[in-house]
Amino acid sequence: MKNEQGFTAFEMVTTAGIIAIGAAIATPSIIKANRSYQLNSAAQQVSQVFQSAKFEALRNNANQTVLIDPVARTITINGRTTFLPAGITFETQSSSTDLPTVIKTAVESGVTGQQTNEKTMVSFPQRSSDNKYEATFNSRGMPNVQPGAVNWLYLVNSNGEKVAITLTSAGSTNLWRKNGDDNWKDAAGNDGGGGSDNSNNPNR
Repeated sequence: MKNEQGFTAFEMVTTAGIIAIGAAIATPSIIKANRSYQLNSAAQQVSQVFQSAKFEALRNNANQTVLIDPVARTITINGRTTFLPAGITFETQSSSTDLPTVIKTAVESGVTGQQTNEKTMVSFPQRSSDNKYEATFNSRGMPNVQPGAVNWLYLVNSNGEKVAITLTSAGSTNLWRKNGDDNWKDAAGNDGGGGSDNSNNPNR
């Protein structure tokens, strides 16, 4: 009859040690990936709220307003409030050179009512009563802005990754993502400009 034995204490301790080392190595990568996922999720949530506002404005044949509260990290439409995922915040940008080209171009356009500070975290009009920002869609489901105007907001996570969400006067919503010193990219991976300021780099 074959002699059957269980694991020895040494084998169990060794196995537990290997598992612990593997977990310690993998944990930072898992945390970083989760933060990236949360940023993507937040961007999609904002885009979906804008789409809902457009559809409800058309359906009800009346203006529809989205309220953006950077302090509470919420977006509200018709009393339905969406909270951004943990660790995701609205943030004013520190450099005018490191921004999506579409935003810089819009600011330079001179369109009446267009936000003139391309670094501001939320470019929609701000209410004086509670400091919340308003993105308003008219009865045709179009942003209530002058033709050619572009509005935006910036979201960041603790990895330093960023997303810019732009809304054109034609009602088009686009997402621009930036990781580290890379240029901004749209959902298809197309270059959106920005990146680190290499204006003094002769190889640029």
